[in-house]
Amino acid sequence: MTTGTGGIAVVGGSVAGIRCVKTLRQFGYSDRVVLIDRDGEDPYDKPGLSKAFLADDTRPAPQLATAAELRQWSVEYRPGTAAIGLDTAGPKLETDAGLESFDSVVVATGCQPRPLPAAATGHRIGYLRSLDSARDLRRHIRPGAYLVVVGGGFLGLEVAASVRARGATVTVIEAGDRLLARGVPTAVARYVEGRHRSHGVDLRLETTVSAVHEQSDEVQIHLSDGGCVTADYVLVAIGADPVVDWVTSSNLLLDNGILCDASMRTSAEHVYAVGDCASFVNPLFGRRMRLEHWTSAGEQAAFVARTLAGRSRSSSCELLPYVWSDQYDLHIQSVGVAGRTDSTFDVGAHGLLSLACEGADIVGATAVNGQAALLRIRTALRDGPIAFASLESSVLQNPALDIRNQHS
Repeated sequence: MTTGTGGIAVVGGSVAGIRCVKTLRQFGYSDRVVLIDRDGEDPYDKPGLSKAFLADDTRPAPQLATAAELRQWSVEYRPGTAAIGLDTAGPKLETDAGLESFDSVVVATGCQPRPLPAAATGHRIGYLRSLDSARDLRRHIRPGAYLVVVGGGFLGLEVAASVRARGATVTVIEAGDRLLARGVPTAVARYVEGRHRSHGVDLRLETTVSAVHEQSDEVQIHLSDGGCVTADYVLVAIGADPVVDWVTSSNLLLDNGILCDASMRTSAEHVYAVGDCASFVNPLFGRRMRLEHWTSAGEQAAFVARTLAGRSRSSSCELLPYVWSDQYDLHIQSVGVAGRTDSTFDVGAHGLLSLACEGADIVGATAVNGQAALLRIRTALRDGPIAFASLESSVLQNPALDIRNQHS
């Protein structure tokens, strides 16, 4: 039996879902808004779980909204409820509590950690996927403990920095020949690698895990180079996959996420997707993207909410990708997209700036401790690629920004 009286269902209670329901109300949408989240906790902010949350055993979860705030926004909040199916005719949303009909559905189910074939989850083997898993990881970080992190991306390195800050030992195992292969240019990755090594992190590059054996008091990690590392806990952080398994029986088009057009609309007229699970056409760079970025998730959700409230300022969602990471005293920021070539400069005594170029145009930039320069570049890129020459006087030759010593 189908219940419900229309309105909008938002599936997922992370940053995209919360931003969507809040913006709907801010822009005057007055019909029913239902927020469905499989997590039973009040909505919390996930980026902090790998950084500040791990630093202090008493630190609470960073909240996005409380149940009371959602009630104030007249949002029907359903924590601990899993979406299990979608009939795009209607559309009708099936959850483990029943089937409901809505005027529109916004899918914001995000990503889930990619499993390591050699290791099953155990008491001493885990993934950072939720607040509960972050609490479990935090319990294992103590002075004298030995942790292994599998994966040298942003998440793995943020955890490694948090582990070292709390006096524990950590080994990072990375299959590639450098860290942050998907996140930053090579020069920045080498810079970050040097800082981790200087803080005592044991980095094993071009190494994979062949087997993991958990015992009552330790975990043995067997490596492709024949070595074996014994640890108190293993965190797997080798990437994430979009959560789309529950819509595979629908007629939505899927390919590395839910395929959307430039308006974040899926192949079904009244179904939208936002955040990490959405693969959309970004008119700003003329290419399809799936962005696992906090800022982009919020911007996509706000765009869809304005569209559904009849208050859209544009027919397409033009996004400038932006991501950041904090590791030790390093503030890493990246904006735009990768280019064919990179030009790298020193920033002050402890920073770096790398410009991603396509011919004579800049299409992106990455900065380490170069916030002022990155802000200027981010502002300039909001309308798309910019000429390299246009930044020379305003950024590269600006004495206040202390940019010098071009590397390449």
